Amino acid sequence: MRIRRVWIMAFALWSIPAVGFTALLMLEPENPVARSVFGAFLQLGAPWYYWAVVTPLILSVSRHIPFDGRPRFPQLLLHAWMGVIGGYFFGVFWTIILMFGPPPGAPDAFSLPHLLRSMIIFVPFGLAIYGTLASIGYATDFYRRLRERELIAVELQSQLKDAQLGALRMQLQPHFLFNTLNTIAMLVREGETQTSVRMLARLSDLLRHLLEDEGDQEVPIREELDFLGRYLEIEQLRFQDRLRVEIVVEEGTRDAFVPNLVLQPIIENAIRHGISSRAAAGEIELRVARENGSLLVSVRDDGPGLAPGFSMDDLTGIGLRNTVARLQHLYGGAGSIDIRNAPVQGTLVTLRIPYHETPVTTERG
Repeated sequence: MRIRRVWIMAFALWSIPAVGFTALLMLEPENPVARSVFGAFLQLGAPWYYWAVVTPLILSVSRHIPFDGRPRFPQLLLHAWMGVIGGYFFGVFWTIILMFGPPPGAPDAFSLPHLLRSMIIFVPFGLAIYGTLASIGYATDFYRRLRERELIAVELQSQLKDAQLGALRMQLQPHFLFNTLNTIAMLVREGETQTSVRMLARLSDLLRHLLEDEGDQEVPIREELDFLGRYLEIEQLRFQDRLRVEIVVEEGTRDAFVPNLVLQPIIENAIRHGISSRAAAGEIELRVARENGSLLVSVRDDGPGLAPGFSMDDLTGIGLRNTVARLQHLYGGAGSIDIRNAPVQGTLVTLRIPYHETPVTTERG
């Protein structure tokens, strides 16, 4: 099918000069050739179809004699020789056509010696056409290979993102399991049977969600908040009245897409450093808002805050380090995470993500 399409395109393109030069010759009434459309077509129209026939062949040659970066003398010499042959046979083709139908009144122009000389004259003309067609072939092949490399790069990038998401899930699941089972064991030892049963039920729901997750790179933030709510139920059973959580979501932002499993590591980090490290009650505030084409997700705790001289290079948690890497892979410079001391007390973590309501992988095709 592809070869047939190339032949059809070649004949269509070379029909343009064939028809054009035939029409120009018909505008010369004093020329005996112009007395008939057939004569004018033979002299200046039909020869162009020689190139319509050989164009697919030249394009094929350019694919089978690659330069591989820079031209080499043997390849140039081979192409020059083929161009000379192509030009010579163009003259032969033109001569044969004219010998079959020389128009009356032009014996000198169509005499055999003149035609033989024309066969030689057409060599440099044919060489130039061959060079142009071969260059087009190389440019087309280069573009095709570039597109193939881009598609391979996109596929590899997608596989990398999938691998990172899979690694994150494998890291989170044992972490959930260890912390929660440890808390359940403590509750059982303390005789808190009802609380331990509720926590086991919540843990079952959470693990089922993780196992049934299809592994999408992005999900609507409403789904992310739903997963986070299940996680927070377990943590609130664990900390009882010591943990207060406030979630504020701006109207109209729940359909925005965010990286899958992006909120839980941030909340877990806030609980670990802002709540579990002290006996007093603590508060975590999650806010979701839209600002200047971006989705802002901020998590603030009222814990002790960051150590003096903290920088993003000091991150040690698996979840936060993965979050930084995933934002970079999904959004490049348009996605970011900022960690700093909150204005009054505690730590403030802010995610900035380009606002979009379809998965970014679908948008980039």
